[in-house]
Amino acid sequence: MQSGALPHETGQHIRLLLEETREIEHKMQVAKEEADTDEIDDNNALKIMELHIRREEIKREIEILENPKMRWVTTVFLYFKILLLSDL
Repeated sequence: MQSGALPHETGQHIRLLLEETREIEHKMQVAKEEADTDEIDDNNALKIMELHIRREEIKREIEILENPKMRWVTTVFLYFKILLLSDL
């Protein structure tokens, strides 16, 4: 991000995603500590699973944003999607 290879806005977005990931990691740790070592209740298990899924979504999004070709494809896709929706 510091080398100038990423646009500033993309780097900023990645930093926000990383911050969200840190918050998710903290919430997961707290949820695991709240759970009994013998048994995890359904609500706690669901919360941990949702946090894990969001963390994986963020990981995939960052991988796309860091890859110049994938970033270009995503940008073009969104552009055409906006054009198509504006014609409706």
